[in-house]
Amino acid sequence: MFYEVETAGAAVSTPRQQFENCVLVRQESRDRREIFRYWYAPEIGLVRRSKYFAGEEVFRQELVEFSVKPATLTCRQAEEREVRTAMAGKQRATSSGSGCGRPAGRPAGPDAPGYRSAEDRVNKLGQPR
Repeated sequence: MFYEVETAGAAVSTPRQQFENCVLVRQESRDRREIFRYWYAPEIGLVRRSKYFAGEEVFRQELVEFSVKPATLTCRQAEEREVRTAMAGKQRATSSGSGCGRPAGRPAGPDAPGYRSAEDRVNKLGQPR
């Protein structure tokens, strides 16, 4: 099977509404007898999926209803905790070193003490030393 983007500006009608500027993706079986088409609407996701066999549509799924709910207080608090944890980890990495094998603040260049070129960091087989 392989996938191909047929177009990025397709229009499709579902029982819910007409969607514009959809991405239309085509999936074909190896023998090309079965074809699936998927329509993805911006900011919504998959809104329609159709299966074709021998050139005839034999199956269809369509978006019937959807709703966008605002984030709850609990969800927002969890997101804030994740951001604080990520930022704390980032600050630890920059204060203890750059993550590139040199202490923070040390210049990275051929004249810097402890500098190793890319060739110095790998052996003849291209494996890290």
